[in-house]
Amino acid sequence: MKDYLMLINKDNLFSQDMMEEFEFVDAEINSSPNKTFVEAQTYKAFEALKKELDKSGIVATLNSAGRTIDEQQQTLDEAIKQVGEIEAKKNVAVAGASEHHTGLALDVRLKRKNAKDIRNVKYVRILDRMIMYAKMNEILEKYGFILRYTKDKSEITGFNPEFWHIRYVGVEHAKEMKQTGMCLEEYVAKINQVQDGLSVS
Repeated sequence: MKDYLMLINKDNLFSQDMMEEFEFVDAEINSSPNKTFVEAQTYKAFEALKKELDKSGIVATLNSAGRTIDEQQQTLDEAIKQVGEIEAKKNVAVAGASEHHTGLALDVRLKRKNAKDIRNVKYVRILDRMIMYAKMNEILEKYGFILRYTKDKSEITGFNPEFWHIRYVGVEHAKEMKQTGMCLEEYVAKINQVQDGLSVS
């Protein structure tokens, strides 16, 4: 059975056998001739999300999706060179601890269809960017996605907020997580408690 709630973090490392039940597709990455892998249902849901955003004049593309262990290490190494190890590890998972290994996590880039309509002033563009990501966040659960790393859950997830990083968990779970305000760590812990309680009774 496919486990769309699999928890990957520094305490729950990835292993390839977790993905034996899943299928994958290739997807294009922004400004790159290379392709990445995405879990098939996740990509189907992303395509549907893209269509709704497109109706609002927002174009959604992928900055990143599936990554191998080696690719994750390269991403971390590059971040360490730029900001140092301590800061880098607040934003980039160590190899083996990244959701990107699963193909269930997507880094999404948003831009306006008619970017010329936005004044070429830095703060105006930043504000518009925030508006676009807020719009995406409003409708994520309809397509089975959650915003994985938020400011209010940083102490639990171990990462700084990332308004571009979404994670597929399935529509039912995404809606419940949105309603309760739980992050994935909290939600999985709650489910495990319920299951443990049922197994005891």
